[in-house]
Amino acid sequence: MYETKKYRYHPSRILEQIKFDEPGLYTLRGPRQIGKTTTIKLIIKKLIAEGINPRKILYFPCDNVKDRFEFTELMIRYVKTLPESKEAFIFVDEITVIPEWQLAIKYLIDNGFIDKSVILLTGSSAYDLKISSEKLPGRRGSGRDIIYLPLSFNEFLKGFQIDIKRISLTDFLNLSMEDLENFETKLSFLKRYYDIYWNTGGFPFAVNEFLENGVLKNETFIIITDLILGDAEKYLKARLRIRELLTKLPRIIVDPLPIP
Repeated sequence: MYETKKYRYHPSRILEQIKFDEPGLYTLRGPRQIGKTTTIKLIIKKLIAEGINPRKILYFPCDNVKDRFEFTELMIRYVKTLPESKEAFIFVDEITVIPEWQLAIKYLIDNGFIDKSVILLTGSSAYDLKISSEKLPGRRGSGRDIIYLPLSFNEFLKGFQIDIKRISLTDFLNLSMEDLENFETKLSFLKRYYDIYWNTGGFPFAVNEFLENGVLKNETFIIITDLILGDAEKYLKARLRIRELLTKLPRIIVDPLPIP
């Protein structure tokens, strides 16, 4: 499905943060539909292309897992199919749907089931994944927390195979008027891409919809709003406050500071 999309962003910055030759427990946090599952599938494709035995690779979506006990049992069943070394690449998608999931991971590591594996856990609840992973001290190996945010404009352009050389603010301010005019002419083609980026917020799924239809559906706007405000509402009960802050933010930024 990834190959058939008009817009394909390769998450190189995510892959570069994972050490595939050392055991480690990684978490990948980010909103739903940002591209976490696609990232996992690209990693699996890369591992198979490099000659890793597919039996040593597990993709485990958690949508239909009843609880942490069922998750633990299923993981143990898989590990028992591995060679004696128990080395594997385990990708658990949306683990935050399982209450107290960190207790299951702790049990599996402490009892030697997955302590020699590279493990990547993804979750849409950034707050839960961060707080729960902090309850696993000394069990992360070379792992780390990775955050998958909407694309920056520079990352967005790379999905179109456009790589713009960046210059420092100091160098930009030192450009002559002629250099600035040449700069503007050279990069004028970017306006079209910025319009797409502005309308889609750097969400790859929204970019594809915009490219196909020229506009985003109302349902997509609702999805993006929920992605942005969902955690605040769930954990802080503060969606209205966040909306008020976002409404006032432009005025706060542009208002000059009072000078006594």
